[in-house]
Amino acid sequence: MSCLDHTLSRMFTHIGRNIGHNPGYYIIVPLLISIIFTTGLQKMRYEDDPEYLFSPTDGESKHERTVIDNFFPMNYSHNFNLGRMTHKGRFGRIIAIAKNEGNVLRKTIFDDIVQLDKAIKNITIKFDDEPYSYETLCARSEGKCFENDILDFVSRIEDIESHKFSLKYPLWINADIYKAYFFPAYLGGVTRDSNDLIENAKAISMMYWLDISQKHGDAKAAIWEEAFLAEVQKMSFKHIEVARFVSTTLKNELESNTQSLVPFFSVTVIIMLIFSVGTCMMADWVRSKPWLGLLGCVSAGIGVLGAFGLCSYIGVDMIGINLAAPFLMLVL
Repeated sequence: MSCLDHTLSRMFTHIGRNIGHNPGYYIIVPLLISIIFTTGLQKMRYEDDPEYLFSPTDGESKHERTVIDNFFPMNYSHNFNLGRMTHKGRFGRIIAIAKNEGNVLRKTIFDDIVQLDKAIKNITIKFDDEPYSYETLCARSEGKCFENDILDFVSRIEDIESHKFSLKYPLWINADIYKAYFFPAYLGGVTRDSNDLIENAKAISMMYWLDISQKHGDAKAAIWEEAFLAEVQKMSFKHIEVARFVSTTLKNELESNTQSLVPFFSVTVIIMLIFSVGTCMMADWVRSKPWLGLLGCVSAGIGVLGAFGLCSYIGVDMIGINLAAPFLMLVL
């Protein structure tokens, strides 16, 4: 151990002597290199896709998804089918519950839901100065926009409320039109009787899928999602409360979580500076080296900026957790 200490002591002594004799090489050259690397920050590409962040880029699930996509491709414009979904796509989703937390299978509740559905379908956006309605952006099946089948019972809701007309859970088939209704996709908190007939439900879910396969489809759908969130947020109803969700909600929440830390950075940096300077102070002013602690923090900061810039130049994506890097370097 003493041999290692002696070797390291000689090495650092040699380095210190060189720095003392040639300070310009050890100050100006590293600073210039760091400044050059730091210019790469202008090319920084921020990545916040949850799938990219939390799943392996070469994971087995992605290979299997490729197989499904090859044999069961999704056709958003003509034959949209939820059973073939392997990507999250673009959509707007609402969940409505009664304000009194009661049964949602009531006429008063359905009146509000029909009003909400109409407002959502009337949302119009502009892309390249051209107007686009939900009708032109929606995912289609058999030539029609994807429909929430639960709205087929608007005309029968009074009979359902009075229990003159019953629906079987989880699957009910309308023998008149040969159509099957899968209620777990639309109803939540369902209570059934001994015959599996629905007695009441606590929530109704509806989704509005968009066609991302058309030209600029993803960009237009992203604008529609923002308009959807704004429209649902400003609406109020007498009998229901509405929760809203879009394909980017999780990504936006992760981004907000990261951005919420930014205001604390200045406070943290000040605390780190005080701590670094304080640890270099002694009772003897001759032996105290406050500038050493301060310049140590500055050196770490320059190193972080240069490293981030270099990574940006070589195409490494920036993710939110990298914001912890400056503090990790200060600790080291």
